[in-house]
Amino acid sequence: MSGSRARELLRADVLRDYQPAGPDLEARVFTELERRPRQEARPGRSMRALQIAALVVTAAVVAAALLAHEATDGGVTVPAWAPFGGLRPPTSDMSIVDDQFVSANVGWVLVQRHVTSGPTVLFKTGDGGRHWTEQLYFADGTGGVAGMRFWPDGHGMVGWLERPAGPTPIPSKTRSTPTPEVIFRTADGGAHWSRSIDPLGLTVGSRFFVDPDQGWGIERPLPVNSALLVRTVDGGSSWQPVADLTAAGIPPTPNGSLVFRDASDGWLTVADSRVAGADASGVPFNRVVATTYLYVTRDGGQTWAGQALPLPPEAVALDVRVWAPVFFGRSDALLPVQAIDLTGPIGTPGGGARSYLLRSADGGQTWAPPVELPGGMDRGGELLLGPRHWLIGDGANLRETLDGGQTWTSRRVLAGDGDALSLAPWSYIDQRTIWSQVGANGLVRSLDGGGSWSVVRPPMAADVRPRRLPGT
Repeated sequence: MSGSRARELLRADVLRDYQPAGPDLEARVFTELERRPRQEARPGRSMRALQIAALVVTAAVVAAALLAHEATDGGVTVPAWAPFGGLRPPTSDMSIVDDQFVSANVGWVLVQRHVTSGPTVLFKTGDGGRHWTEQLYFADGTGGVAGMRFWPDGHGMVGWLERPAGPTPIPSKTRSTPTPEVIFRTADGGAHWSRSIDPLGLTVGSRFFVDPDQGWGIERPLPVNSALLVRTVDGGSSWQPVADLTAAGIPPTPNGSLVFRDASDGWLTVADSRVAGADASGVPFNRVVATTYLYVTRDGGQTWAGQALPLPPEAVALDVRVWAPVFFGRSDALLPVQAIDLTGPIGTPGGGARSYLLRSADGGQTWAPPVELPGGMDRGGELLLGPRHWLIGDGANLRETLDGGQTWTSRRVLAGDGDALSLAPWSYIDQRTIWSQVGANGLVRSLDGGGSWSVVRPPMAADVRPRRLPGT
């Protein structure tokens, strides 16, 4: 009998009639023993009871170990309550630069041999990480990734900022001509790619598409303190100006989020209300650049209006950062907000960040007072599965609320104390399917809304097969 077949039979035998026991298995076993009538405690019976309890616990541990072994091949899901504290996902010998998944099985991962050097390679999986196929290969020293976006229908794009030949230019206080961005596009899930130069030098990360053809972007022409909203209806092959954002009174902050719900309704957020800097003598200062943090358009970006946000009094004096709103149908929406104290280092009194969620019940017309998130969003990000169902990464643990932040539960997902979940909006597929990066080079997946997780084998250096890019 082969080892694989033997392991399969052993696993089937252990799991026959097995019901998930939960983390309190031992406590429940011994509680039941204590509840039995005292007259049952005849000589030898207590020893047999303890032996039975030990066997039950051992069976649960063996079952979880077998499940964990299968999960390393992208197989069986391991419950988050697995004995001895959760999952140990396999790590790649390449760093994960970016990732996006469009279903429970299909997704793309952009990896690099080292954090600052080595080739950058785009891989795709169609079976939940069991196998990876190389799609794009960028040689070391040729440039850097500028973002990527994929859709379930097979369309996708990857932006690449090519590094100009010759010596590195001397830094200048005046803005130079932007580096042209090469856009690689696919319409069949990556089987074929086309190559083009973006006419405005806009990066994929600074644009927002509601579909593969229609999108908006922010162009920052000279002078540097201006911002122009542009729009495309042909997937970025051409762009047309829509509005002068600077003339509309919107500060040209480079880190804001641009999001559209449809062809008419859109929002623009301010990611830094205060910019920390220093004068020519090196004396630090805080320069206030914004007092309105959220702008809305109802006509496709032609006109914009500021929206008042009911922030806590203490937040007004801090650096306010507003992220893109998340919508659930036509009425419900959530707006993530952070208030960061710039007067002290992170983790010290007077330093760090406080995180909030603002809720709207009228499609983003008005916003209710904020709900503060325990532990903030800095440790592992957040996933908003519904108007009242939220998940927050907290190191190796996962925090969850089902009632809009009134009560929270916490459970351990990862085994290692140094491991950490990294939740991101693009990792959320639906209310059941979630992907999460773990550290710099690990992946896990949930198929039940975060209740249980399975490990996924990420692309490895051995999977890389260098080849020339399309159009080169």
